[in-house]
Amino acid sequence: MKLTTKKEEKELLTAYSENELQLSADVLVIGGGPAAAWAAWAAASQDVKVIIVDKGFLGTSGAAAASGNGIMAPSPENWDKVLWERYRVGKNLANLRWIERVIEKTWLSLPLVEKWGYRFPKENGESMRQSYYGPEYMRVLRKNLLRVGVQILDQSPALELLLADDGSVAGARGVQRQNHRTYTVRAGAVVLANGGCAFLSKALGCNTNTGDGLLMAVEAGGELSSMEASNHYAISTAFNATVTRGVPFGWASYSDEAGNDLGGYVNGRRDPSFLPNALLKGSVYARLDRATPEVKAVLKSLILSLFYPIKKLVLTPIQNECL
Repeated sequence: MKLTTKKEEKELLTAYSENELQLSADVLVIGGGPAAAWAAWAAASQDVKVIIVDKGFLGTSGAAAASGNGIMAPSPENWDKVLWERYRVGKNLANLRWIERVIEKTWLSLPLVEKWGYRFPKENGESMRQSYYGPEYMRVLRKNLLRVGVQILDQSPALELLLADDGSVAGARGVQRQNHRTYTVRAGAVVLANGGCAFLSKALGCNTNTGDGLLMAVEAGGELSSMEASNHYAISTAFNATVTRGVPFGWASYSDEAGNDLGGYVNGRRDPSFLPNALLKGSVYARLDRATPEVKAVLKSLILSLFYPIKKLVLTPIQNECL
């Protein structure tokens, strides 16, 4: 992926400026993943004009579209328990109210996704809303945005935020690469939802997460906080480091190179700190043998990106049994 310099961006804007597209909206959303899609829908549901711009094609670019994600949506009677679990995972540095809000909002929003056409797996007639298949999930979100009248500008990276006389953000300017023209969107509110900076991590779908939104915010006078508090390590296999889906490893038995059981579970659940500490001592081997046949079927249907590389390996009958 080629990153443009400030000089190249200026030359690009100059070359395209003769055909500039001028737009206005009540809300401008910058980004193309779930956060951007949900922000655009939330604004549009208030009967305001919404424009969303993405450097790629909204629905196919980004980490969520490439792989999917887990969903934290416990039933209301378990909200308090999950709240404190998440707080402890964050080393007691998180904001309790924000965690509570995320849990509540997720629980209320998932039925909408089903209403819009996404099909979660069923178990005993009930939807298992524990994770989603990224490409289909994002396809449904895009389809719904178009249904409610959100204007989507694909292949249209925003390059700078526009400031009003009082210093507030009043829109953005960028380039429509496929139409060979610049664009300006003036808006009453701007939402930056275009990811962090993980483009060198090799994680699926993160090549577009170049941190440009953070840079634009700083250039506009914004301040960054808690940037040092990042969970920047993920589980990946030695033979395919680009797949960092950790869900299946919650049903694995762990051993060292000599075959000694390493444990790794607290009260039946995988200890988040186990793998980083174990890997400091040497190689860790995972055997996916703790899942029931029902769980295996769900994992294979939801996390195809993990199992395709494994299936390509030369597996022994025992290893195949585990998968």
